[in-house]
Amino acid sequence: MTKLSADAVVIGGGAAGMMCSLIAARRGLDVILLEPNKMLGRKLRITGKGRCNVTNNCDIKEFLTNIPGDGRFLYSALNRLSPRDTMQFFESLGLPLKQSAEIACFRCPTTQTMLPERSRAILSAAECVTYAKVLIILLQKTAKSPA
Repeated sequence: MTKLSADAVVIGGGAAGMMCSLIAARRGLDVILLEPNKMLGRKLRITGKGRCNVTNNCDIKEFLTNIPGDGRFLYSALNRLSPRDTMQFFESLGLPLKQSAEIACFRCPTTQTMLPERSRAILSAAECVTYAKVLIILLQKTAKSPA
């Protein structure tokens, strides 16, 4: 069993785990991203019928009306990171987007086969460990830890 140490350990290399790792690394934290599968973002590859649906190009009100059930719980999150912000974020990482005939935004077809490799390149500031199995998590408060 390998003992890993970092400022932040993110368990799961899906969309949320990769985003969390990227933001933490950009903020100067030493990050380890643990993924139990062969590649990061595996499920992202099948969203939008294999086109990787990133977001919808619309305002927050329209976005919420397309959420099944009551999507109001997303209002606060969408005000902090709107669909437009999401699109700009991915494009700033070198992942161009293309809008479908509707409002959905997908990665450009040219990036389709590059997603896992691009994911690793984008997350190069974090140490990514695939086929990881987490058995024990030991938390230790350090001088760097927030109060």
